[in-house]
Amino acid sequence: MVDVPVANSVAKVHNWLMGWMDEDGGLHSPVIHKFGSVVQGYPKIVSMIRMDNIEDSTWHQSMAVLAYATLYKKTGDKKFLKIAERMADRLVSLQIEDGSYKNSNFEHDSDPFRNNKCVIHQAFPDIALLEMFEILKRQKYLRSAKGNLDNFLLETLFDRKNKIFFNFERSRSHTANMTSVAIEALVKLAKITGDDSYLSHAKNNGDWICRIFNGQYVPYADHRENIEPLPFYNGITLQGLDDLFYATKDVKYLNLMKAIVKYLRESTDTETGFFYHRKVGKSVVKRPQYVAASGIILWNVLNSMKCGVKFPINDYIKNLNGRIYSSGGIGSYIGYGNWEDIFPCPAWVAMAFAGLCEYVDEKSLQKVDFDSVEFNNFRIEKAGYNLIDEKNFLTLEKNGKVIWKANKKEEVPDVNKIKAFYEKDVLLAKITNAMIKTVVGNKIIYPIAKKTQKIIGR
Repeated sequence: MVDVPVANSVAKVHNWLMGWMDEDGGLHSPVIHKFGSVVQGYPKIVSMIRMDNIEDSTWHQSMAVLAYATLYKKTGDKKFLKIAERMADRLVSLQIEDGSYKNSNFEHDSDPFRNNKCVIHQAFPDIALLEMFEILKRQKYLRSAKGNLDNFLLETLFDRKNKIFFNFERSRSHTANMTSVAIEALVKLAKITGDDSYLSHAKNNGDWICRIFNGQYVPYADHRENIEPLPFYNGITLQGLDDLFYATKDVKYLNLMKAIVKYLRESTDTETGFFYHRKVGKSVVKRPQYVAASGIILWNVLNSMKCGVKFPINDYIKNLNGRIYSSGGIGSYIGYGNWEDIFPCPAWVAMAFAGLCEYVDEKSLQKVDFDSVEFNNFRIEKAGYNLIDEKNFLTLEKNGKVIWKANKKEEVPDVNKIKAFYEKDVLLAKITNAMIKTVVGNKIIYPIAKKTQKIIGR
C-alpha cells in the first residue's frame, strides 16, 4: 500500500525532531508525565520534575535510534544511518561504571520511590544499541548493551529467587511492561552471541507475564493486581513478546499478544480514536489519553501483526497522522484541558515517529524529498528577542530595540519580570516552532491553554 500522506508526515516530524538534537547527538526534551490527583485512583501527589530537567533521556533517545534505523533500512539513505549512529554514540557515552545508563529521567524525581533507575529505561538503550550493532557491526554497541545486561539488569535489578526482574533499584516488585522491554533486549543478545542463557532469562520473564495475565489484560504489576492498568502499559507489554515467540515458537506468547491486542481494541475511545486512560473497578476513566506517545503502542502492534495478530492499524495511524501540527510537532495528551495537551514534547513525539516509521512503506518514502519538505523551523533568533545578562544590568531587546532594562541591585522585581516574560515567550515560540535550545535556566513558565491554542492555530 502506498501512503504518501504518512510519508510526508514522517519527513515533517523528522525535521521537527532534528531541531531538538544537540551537537552531542542527544535529543534533549522535557517530559510531560504527571503523577497525581488529576486521575482517579492515584495517590494525591503531583510530580512535574521531568519538565524541569531537559535532557536526552535514555528511553526516548532509544526510540529515536530505532526509528532512524528503520528509516535507513527502508530507504537505504545513509543520512538516516548517520543520525541513528550519532544518537547511539550518545547512549554509549551515558553508560557509567556499574553498567547502567545515566539520564533515565526518574533519577531527578522528588519522590524517593521513583528517583532511582528502573528496568525499562535501562533496557531500551540495549535494544537500540543491539540494533545498531546488527547494522554496523561496531563492537562498542555490543559491548555497552552486554555490559548493561550482565552487570546491571542481571545483577542489581535481578530477583534471584523468582528469576525475573525487579522494576526499580529500591523496589522488590515486578512490573509487566518494564519486564517485557528487557525481554526483547535479552532475546536480541542471545541471537547475536549464541548464548542461550539470555534466552532462558527471557523465557522466565515471559512466562511470569503469562502467569499474571487474568484472561482479559495483564495487570500493571504484582503489587497492583487489583487495579486495571492503563491500556497504554498493556501495549508496551507487547514489546518483547513477538521476539520471544520468534525465538521459541511457543504459541502461548502469540496467544498473549492476541489477547492484549483485543484488549487494546476494546479500550479505544470511539470519540477520539485513542486508547482510554484506565479503569478503576467497573468505572472507566477515559482521559487523559496519550496522543504522541501512542506511537510506541502502534510500533508494538505492528510488530505483533507480523506474527499474524489482527488489528485495524490503518485507522489508528490515520488518527495519529491527523494530530500532527504544521511544524511537525504532535500534542501530548487529550483530557487535561491545559497546556499539557498541546505541548509537543520531543520525548513523546519520538515515539510517534517510531510508530509512523514502522508503518510507512518503502515506495511512499521514495516519493518524498526529506530535504525540501515544508515545515516551520523557526529558531529563537528569528523570534526577535535577545536577553542580555550583564554584571549589573539585565536587558531585553526585541528586533534590536531595548524594551526592558533593569538594575540587578536595585530593581529585583523588574529583573524577575523581564526573565518571566522572556522565558514565557521563548516557550511559546518552542511550542509553535520546534526550536532547538533549552529554555533559559532550564525553567519553564507554563502558558495557559487558550493562549497556546491561539498561537498554534488549533
